[in-house]
Amino acid sequence: MFRLITTLAQAATPPVAPTSTVSQLESQAEFKLAQARSLFETYGLPAIKALVLLVIGAIIAGWLSGVVRRVCERGKFDITLGRFLGNLVRWLVLAAVVIMCLSSFGVQVTSLVALLGTIGVAIGLALQGSLSHIASGVMLLIFRPFKVGDAVTAAGQTGIVEELGLFSTLLNTPDNRRIIVPNGAIVGGVIVNATHFKERLAEVNIQASPVADIELVRSTLRRAAMEVVGRVPDKDPAVALLEASGLWTVKVWAHTSDTDATRERLLIACLTALKQAQLAPPAPVSLVRHVQ
Repeated sequence: MFRLITTLAQAATPPVAPTSTVSQLESQAEFKLAQARSLFETYGLPAIKALVLLVIGAIIAGWLSGVVRRVCERGKFDITLGRFLGNLVRWLVLAAVVIMCLSSFGVQVTSLVALLGTIGVAIGLALQGSLSHIASGVMLLIFRPFKVGDAVTAAGQTGIVEELGLFSTLLNTPDNRRIIVPNGAIVGGVIVNATHFKERLAEVNIQASPVADIELVRSTLRRAAMEVVGRVPDKDPAVALLEASGLWTVKVWAHTSDTDATRERLLIACLTALKQAQLAPPAPVSLVRHVQ
């Protein structure tokens, strides 16, 4: 009976691991912990540092870009130049931050600069078109064919200049469309700046009666043009006969921002004046002949 009880007690007691096995497990745990700590110090800390640098660099880049733009505005520089310099400063700061992030991983800055130079040459050869857009943007900034806020037609597109960037120019259309035009296409084509001058001609063509007295029609149209609201007062209107059929052209100088409205008022005034003076062309008459 005693032997039976002793055997059952030994069977219920869990086996105790030898002292050597416990030491081996502790050594393996310490080794894995040291290995994890080494990996964290080698890669984890630099990654966290790089992430923090990127976030701070992006904030500083945006802040410096805004400062440059405000300084240009206070110095009464052109808004196009201010935005261009602001974008340039932002990209330079971001490039410096990327280099600092790479250096935190142990990358040698001097070797990195040499490598970037080599890569830059290769990329420059592969992306000649994109780099030409940057060069074109610099040329647009230097020669200034237009500025922000001008209404232009460039590369076959018409709109109001919103921003001149490093690669492209942003145009906004009156019907709220955003057009992105590459700078290279703008420099290589014809540029029409409709708001370069403060004054423009508002021109309309008027059909008068072909049998009316020419000088009477001329004086009537001139008088109507003189009374148009929005006309530049120190410049006289121009009235000329274009065709023997009684087609006239009337031109008045108007402020550039009010050209379209002045053109409409001029057309209404000329039509009304001809109608009141009974010099308007007769209404078209259709003759219908019924043959049985």
